[in-house]
Amino acid sequence: MARSTGPKLVQCYLCGHRFEVGAMAQSTSCPGCNKPVIVADEEIKTGKRRGPIRELRTCGRIKVGKRARLMAEQIVAHGGIENLGIIEAKSVIAGPGLYLGPKSEFKGELHSQVVVMDSGAKVKPSMFHVPSDPSGLLEKREAPPKEPPSEPKPKASPAIPTSSTRRSPAAKKSATKKPVTKKVVKKAAKKASKKKAKKPPRSGDSDAD
Repeated sequence: MARSTGPKLVQCYLCGHRFEVGAMAQSTSCPGCNKPVIVADEEIKTGKRRGPIRELRTCGRIKVGKRARLMAEQIVAHGGIENLGIIEAKSVIAGPGLYLGPKSEFKGELHSQVVVMDSGAKVKPSMFHVPSDPSGLLEKREAPPKEPPSEPKPKASPAIPTSSTRRSPAAKKSATKKPVTKKVVKKAAKKASKKKAKKPPRSGDSDAD
């Protein structure tokens, strides 16, 4: 497939700033930190050897050909890594993914989103962090859309009285009448107290003439 000739979006592996570069650009200065960064793909061709070196970092991808060897303390490839040979490193950041070919070897602490291994690939004692995105390559640049405001709930309409709930006029009058049981009890108590106040005449007493 033919490569795109338009600008491409890259992210600085030093400060994390994102910016656009030309499709054929090899290196440039980051607008965020003003330091030089490599944006082109890196390839170690078949049978070649590179390293041991301190680091190999690029905003593009890294390809290690058949029977080729790459040895470094740190490897960073924001575009991913294709390994058909041998990679030995302390730390490897493979961005979107790492591919290990059928006769490849790999050793190092890996941070990547995906690992694809063909039958026959060898992995020496290593620590894989998958999925992992330490460079923040997959972070969304735009804030997620806000949820639409919830519609106000309709107010409950007042209940309409029906034939079963309507009160008859007699029932309304009886409901408004006050209970009279207390008055009757009070009157009876007064009468009883008056009778007790009047002393009955003694049977031995008579009126003197």
